[in-house]
Amino acid sequence: MDIASGVIVQNTGKTYAIGQVTGQGTLGGVCTLGGSAGSANQWQVGNEGNFTFEGTITGSTSFVKLGTGKMTFKGSGDFTGTAKVSAGELCLNSTAGIAMLGTSTVTVANGGLLSGTGTLGNSTTTVIKGGTLRSGTTETSTTGDLNFSGKNVTVNGTIQTYMTYARNTVKCSVFSNIGTLKLNGTFVLGGSSSLALPEGTELQVFDASTITLGSNLVLNLCEPNAALGLTWDTSRLTEGVLVVGPAPDGIMSLRSDELRSAEIYTLGGVKVDGRPRYAGIYIVDGKKVLLK
Repeated sequence: MDIASGVIVQNTGKTYAIGQVTGQGTLGGVCTLGGSAGSANQWQVGNEGNFTFEGTITGSTSFVKLGTGKMTFKGSGDFTGTAKVSAGELCLNSTAGIAMLGTSTVTVANGGLLSGTGTLGNSTTTVIKGGTLRSGTTETSTTGDLNFSGKNVTVNGTIQTYMTYARNTVKCSVFSNIGTLKLNGTFVLGGSSSLALPEGTELQVFDASTITLGSNLVLNLCEPNAALGLTWDTSRLTEGVLVVGPAPDGIMSLRSDELRSAEIYTLGGVKVDGRPRYAGIYIVDGKKVLLK
């Protein structure tokens, strides 16, 4: 269904399924036929195809994303019913700061993906086990912000974002303006295998008044600096912050199996020798050393 600008499509309080909806018009509220008004209606939108809707969802309405395809939503939604991503991807794409998925609850079901950048004014957002919440319009987006207007978010499925580091600048799509964020599922931080973040670099992923970490939380984090063996310090995750910490035991090691000519130093910086050896950590005079 293509809805032209200025056109409002209503129904009589029924469940109405549309394979794809496009255009800049409005999915509206309930119309009155025969002198009586129907109850709240529900729009079910989506199939296996990808499409973009730039219009408005309004009125006494609930919205359900169906189908395996990707729906990109660039409009606004001030409807009063629930919103649900039952299947496929619902990608928000707006920087206007207007509410996009109504004022009631949002649920991301098993097999559903809610992604993008924009503002949600819903009372709560819940990601069911098997569902995914992702900041950014693509899997490798490093810009973008899902803003939750100070409301609560519970993730029992997966919450995902992506980062890059170039010219001494960290970029990451983020989740902001959250009341209480409950992380009970899996947190995935993607990034290039060539990341080379310095020790001490801070990355703010979540902006929330309160963050609670479930006992079964799984962290699937990219390596911040594989060449030096650096790891993430997650001790400040309840602040929404990851910090690049030292390698285990404070030793940096090159992860390579190549035999090379190299210089070996003690941890105090004293040169040992320059004979060809495999990269790794060595013991010299009872001290750990790094083969550079």
